[in-house]
Amino acid sequence: MAETRNKMDLNLRAKQFLPFDAMKGLKEAIKAKEYEVEATSKNIISQDEAERIAKNLLLIDGKTNVKAKYFSDGHEQEISGICTVNFVDSYLRFKYLDVQFDDLIKLEVDGHLDGEDELFD
Repeated sequence: MAETRNKMDLNLRAKQFLPFDAMKGLKEAIKAKEYEVEATSKNIISQDEAERIAKNLLLIDGKTNVKAKYFSDGHEQEISGICTVNFVDSYLRFKYLDVQFDDLIKLEVDGHLDGEDELFD
């Protein structure tokens, strides 16, 4: 008489059908290289945009919601939230990030765009 086998646990059975990654870390390495290759140099902002940023910096009081587009590591980045301004050292301080004034591309303070319709097109 044939012995009956114990059934394999469903979680273990499912694992045998997962895709096999023969070269662990390759996907991450490719993404990192693509990010590096896509890096660009910072475009110079217009005098009008620099003045808009300067005006909006004066509106920040530490309780105002702020959206900023800035340049970092060869890429344009975006951040939003409550921040404070350090005029002595020239940076915006968000919860986990400091953005230097020189890196700012656009700045929106609590809906004040100073004549612009949308910050992030």
